[in-house]
Amino acid sequence: MYGIAAGGVAMKLNLGSGSDIRPGWTNVDIVQIPGVDVVCDLDERWPWEDDSIEQVWASDVFEHLADKMQTMEELWRVCVHGAFCEVETPNMVYNPAAWSDPTHRTCWHPENMEYFRPGHAWYYYSKAKFVTVDMQHTAFRLFWCLRAYKEHDPDLMAQHVNYERWRDAWRGPIGFADGRDILPVQTSHFPAAELRIRTDPMGER
Repeated sequence: MYGIAAGGVAMKLNLGSGSDIRPGWTNVDIVQIPGVDVVCDLDERWPWEDDSIEQVWASDVFEHLADKMQTMEELWRVCVHGAFCEVETPNMVYNPAAWSDPTHRTCWHPENMEYFRPGHAWYYYSKAKFVTVDMQHTAFRLFWCLRAYKEHDPDLMAQHVNYERWRDAWRGPIGFADGRDILPVQTSHFPAAELRIRTDPMGER
């Protein structure tokens, strides 16, 4: 098991790093390639102690894992309270072509993370609790900024996004005749320039 980093400082995980090696992070992948610090299978118990991680970057990895509940519960277990987790997956709901990758095993939906909100109607199905502080949904990508929730914290709960404001964009008709992606709102954590997203020139959606 890996624990708190030297000096008692919680670690930062770059899950499914591949060749995206981040200095100062623990780079994790299922295969040993240059720069990877930890080789492990994230479908098994994660090799970090409880409450040992302060930040997680997981880009294009969760869809390769077999069990959503196990993934979220392991993420929650290793995180300290308030740990900042950024998760990015293909949008398989509106982009079925993402299933062409035979290594994709789970389909993540824009509202999946809402089920891990403290106080959700079905909160009792999982011990994992996260506050969604930001998210984006485009035709091809899903992005979430999560904070691990492990103790009563009204200030952290107050940061939770209002999912109702997103649902019209998620569930409404989608047309891409002009090649534009849907971007419901510009957010601070995921600038459009970084994501290569084209916003609607006729106005905000």
